[in-house]
Amino acid sequence: MWRVIDRPPLRVNWSQPTVRGAARRADGESWYQIYRVPTPDGVIHVERILEVGDYYLYPDAIHCHPADQADADEVMDCFLSHALSLWFELRGQPAIHAGSVALPEGAVLFSAVSGGGKSTMTAHFVAAGYPLIADDVTIFAQQDGEIVAPAGYPQMKMTDATASRYIPTYEALPPVNVHNPKRRVPIGTGILGRMAGDHSPVKRLYLLERFDPTEADAAITITPILGAAGLMEWLRASMVTWFVEPLGLQKGRMDFFAKLLKTAKVCRLRYPSGLEHLDAVQAAIVADVAND
Repeated sequence: MWRVIDRPPLRVNWSQPTVRGAARRADGESWYQIYRVPTPDGVIHVERILEVGDYYLYPDAIHCHPADQADADEVMDCFLSHALSLWFELRGQPAIHAGSVALPEGAVLFSAVSGGGKSTMTAHFVAAGYPLIADDVTIFAQQDGEIVAPAGYPQMKMTDATASRYIPTYEALPPVNVHNPKRRVPIGTGILGRMAGDHSPVKRLYLLERFDPTEADAAITITPILGAAGLMEWLRASMVTWFVEPLGLQKGRMDFFAKLLKTAKVCRLRYPSGLEHLDAVQAAIVADVAND
């Protein structure tokens, strides 16, 4: 499905992208650009990530032509996060910016702002024996009329602070890439945890909110977000939103998440900051899911 190629397979008019991302380089050029390229076999989408590479999204494969002097680890990381998310979205399978684990009842997702504890929460569950579904991007699929989360790539990205808690030999693990100092942690190799096997029915999306544990009311709270507000939270948690409307994907995604909302709850989870509190948070989540 995935491979690196040494020459461009298609002629693309790089001066006229179909969609430009909002993030821009110092010279004003968009870091992320998408092109629709007509071919005799139909339209092929190409995602250009400046200084990384061009990702050609075929119906059954993704090929990458790396930029000159691109870092190989960054090429792979952008494939797993950006290109693969777009590839699935084009097939009607939304990609959520969330870590996820498999509980006996089904898939539980954790979403937060950058640095908000998503990866740490996911790692805590994996270290406790719950199988990993995905670390950073959770993909959805429909199976026998049910929305499920299939297992993703067997790897997690962790800060040293998180990795040191769960992996005694974390300093031997390589960084994600030259621009990201987080550690690449393989899952299921004896270093940490195991991957989920089957597709897990989606049960929860927890929106994580940490607070100062010295606050007067330091209780862990789980608050359901219902109806249209819950639907909006699913949409906000999407991995990438900048191309959805220009590529005509919005209605399909709205219908998908409206269906998902009937069987999977969105909850706001407020809990005290600090690794020492995570056992109690984990117990609260397990109990919440089991109470359905």
